[in-house]
Amino acid sequence: MKKIFLLLPFLALYLTSAAQFKEGKMIASMTPLNLTAEQQTEFAMLSMNFTMYFDGKKSRVDMTLPEIGDVIAIMDSTKNEALICMDMMGQKIALVQPMEAAGPYGSTEMDFTDGTFKLLNESKTIAGHPCKKAIWSSNDKSDTTQFDIWYATDTKNNIKNYGTLPGMPMEYEFNANGFSMRYTITYLKEEEIDDSLFEIPEGYKRTTAAELGMPQPGKN
Repeated sequence: MKKIFLLLPFLALYLTSAAQFKEGKMIASMTPLNLTAEQQTEFAMLSMNFTMYFDGKKSRVDMTLPEIGDVIAIMDSTKNEALICMDMMGQKIALVQPMEAAGPYGSTEMDFTDGTFKLLNESKTIAGHPCKKAIWSSNDKSDTTQFDIWYATDTKNNIKNYGTLPGMPMEYEFNANGFSMRYTITYLKEEEIDDSLFEIPEGYKRTTAAELGMPQPGKN
């Protein structure tokens, strides 16, 4: 269960990326890189594709996780609520938690605000969006880390973590929990989304970690 809630800060950030679109659908992939043998078991589950639906303050993510199966995460910022719908040994539950239970909303160890972007003329198309390449360097001269980021030129960047990047990030690598991750958007379009997608699916019972006798995220 701890691993599922580890995903929420990442997903919240990606949904913030799509928030500039009033309503639509996004498909993205997230892949861990250069895992050690010990990390293979702990973080291999983060290698996945996920489909996101968003409409104003509500969002939904459908994903399949190794050793867990199909998981649906429904987040409603108007209620400060995250619902994790999954099948636990034949019992379909919709586990409810406050969004901050998994950490600050939209938080991540990735932060490009204290650095400079060098904008290049290299271009390619990602998910139908024209993109340009940028190289980020830290303002700290003792830090030689650089990141290659492809950003869309037809959408604005409205995410604080990306600093002065002029467009929406579409593909990049970043550090998290001691290893690198690659994030790529493969589909992003504004389209009408059925409101029923943001409701608990039929057959799932709403419950809490306390009711299940499970440890709650953020608590020992």
